[in-house]
Amino acid sequence: GYSSTLPVNNTLAATLVSGTASTDNNFYDTQPGTVRGSVLVDLNGDGVADAIDTNGIAGVTVTLNQGSTTIGTTATDVQGGYSFTNVMPGNYTVVEIDLAGYSSTLPTDNNDAVTVTAGSTATALFYDTQKTAISGNVRLDLNGDGVVEAADTNGIGGVSVQLKSGSNVVATTTTSASGAYSFTNVLPGAYTIVETDLAGY
Repeated sequence: GYSSTLPVNNTLAATLVSGTASTDNNFYDTQPGTVRGSVLVDLNGDGVADAIDTNGIAGVTVTLNQGSTTIGTTATDVQGGYSFTNVMPGNYTVVEIDLAGYSSTLPTDNNDAVTVTAGSTATALFYDTQKTAISGNVRLDLNGDGVVEAADTNGIGGVSVQLKSGSNVVATTTTSASGAYSFTNVLPGAYTIVETDLAGY
């Protein structure tokens, strides 16, 4: 479980002179460590490691780099865990590649720097969130009473609908002929849906 660091070939040369002792013939060894962690679902997409964020994501590619050199590549298991063993002491970067449909929330750049010391375990956790969708309809209120009734099934096409996060417009769409609209690839969060009435409505 140990590796020599000085001298790297495990050999020292010593020359003895009559009556003089040879000292400081020292060897230095180090013990490899481990880098491990998980890729977890950030349920509310807030970029904060919350207590509820315990669901692992399987099949995510994770790479261990030292500078520009790739030390190893693996994939997360069914619980979202991964590990690299026999890692020599030093500074490393753990890189995660998002699965299709996911976006990283912590860290947002998919990179986490770790330091491994002799015999230690360094941990790098990643949090991803899954994009989802918002959909609905713009329908004709037949009697104009502001109450959803069974008869109110006629859709209104061509209506502009905006998806907003705070004051920011995330996306804009137009209802179909049946009055339906949808926004796809939406990150978790709080949104406002704003309809612009057609002329005459």
